[in-house]
Amino acid sequence: KVNNLIIDVRQNNGGYRANAIHLFSFITNEPFKQRTSESVVTTTLPEKEHIMNTMSDYGQFLKNYFTEAKQTNEGLVSKIDRAEEMMKPHKKTFEGNIYVLTSGKTFSAGSAFALNAKNDPQITLVGEEAGGGYHFHIGQFPALYELPNSKIMVNMSMVKINHYVENKSVPKGSGVLPDVEVELTEQDLTAGTDAQLDYAIKDLQEK
Repeated sequence: KVNNLIIDVRQNNGGYRANAIHLFSFITNEPFKQRTSESVVTTTLPEKEHIMNTMSDYGQFLKNYFTEAKQTNEGLVSKIDRAEEMMKPHKKTFEGNIYVLTSGKTFSAGSAFALNAKNDPQITLVGEEAGGGYHFHIGQFPALYELPNSKIMVNMSMVKINHYVENKSVPKGSGVLPDVEVELTEQDLTAGTDAQLDYAIKDLQEK
């Protein structure tokens, strides 16, 4: 008996991708997509002597995830999304008004969820540009490097993931842009108010 739903992913820095897909399946009525391709530019890890840690063996990772990849000018490219079978509506989906709140601290799987919302004309994305990329992001296989002179630790991911997007006119380098931009200002923070949530609530009340 709920007519309106607001999902807040403003502080969501990501996590298990399947959770984002599962959640979105409850708020859409159509099959959806997240990725068009994944690629790696190298089949061996560069500067291995400076690597402190990796998630697994890189060669085994390539064997598991890029078996059917094709060699192109961009490296090994795979156009298979193994999670696509999950991307369909749940048998019982929410039928009311849906708003998703996003911010610059929305990353990774949180940003992928925001992009699915952006692609869906039935959902209103409110807030600020997400930290995760609109057209693509880098992830999948992180390698932790220690720079030899400064000893600074740098985490580098080896896989480029191209996203499925409805609006191809969004400038390259952008994060996921909200449908309605509402900034969280210094005044909001000092006063303890939430202009982004307030906008969604007011807009729902006027429907």
